[in-house]
Amino acid sequence: MSDWLHSLPVLWMAILVFGLTYLVTAGIYAVITVFAVGERARSFKAISPGLLPPLGIIFGLFVVFTAAQVWTDNEKARAEIDREASALRSAAILATSFSGEYQVQLRELIRRYIADVDARRQRIIISESQVNLLKWACLFMQAVCALVAIAMVHSDNRLASIIAMGIFATGVATSILLILAHDRPFTGEIAIKPDPLLQVMPEIASSR
Repeated sequence: MSDWLHSLPVLWMAILVFGLTYLVTAGIYAVITVFAVGERARSFKAISPGLLPPLGIIFGLFVVFTAAQVWTDNEKARAEIDREASALRSAAILATSFSGEYQVQLRELIRRYIADVDARRQRIIISESQVNLLKWACLFMQAVCALVAIAMVHSDNRLASIIAMGIFATGVATSILLILAHDRPFTGEIAIKPDPLLQVMPEIASSR
């Protein structure tokens, strides 16, 4: 997934995800409706509705498998921020043991570090960790397979097909949005902020 997509506000990301999901769903419905005539219609109806629960379960497992990595990356990101803030606090405390001039210099260095810091090595590694294209492709393919199966099973009842596909498509879009919004720990509207690092600066000032 490209950086511009991860950088979108959540509202626009939701509009894009839900819009594309419903567009694909409508396309699948239209194709199945066109082909569901004559012998093909009888073949579609011969597909057992019992196929749908396993497909839904498999899709759910894909979502859990993909989301697990995202939650782990976010927890690592928060832990790294807290670890770095803790180290800076320790350095600030250590500064009090130095004489006046050296104490001021060390505090200034810590303050400058916090003000200028972008992403240290571990945070760079975490920020580059994301759901790879293969996982996204598998998730999308499973969703498409489930939507096709739903359309085939309900090919003789258009209203039932629209309702069932719409419900499943909404679940798919919600799952994708949830994963996408948290895929990059340090990118996007709900990215992890360096607040613990910034809190060290007033602590340094108050200890002077």
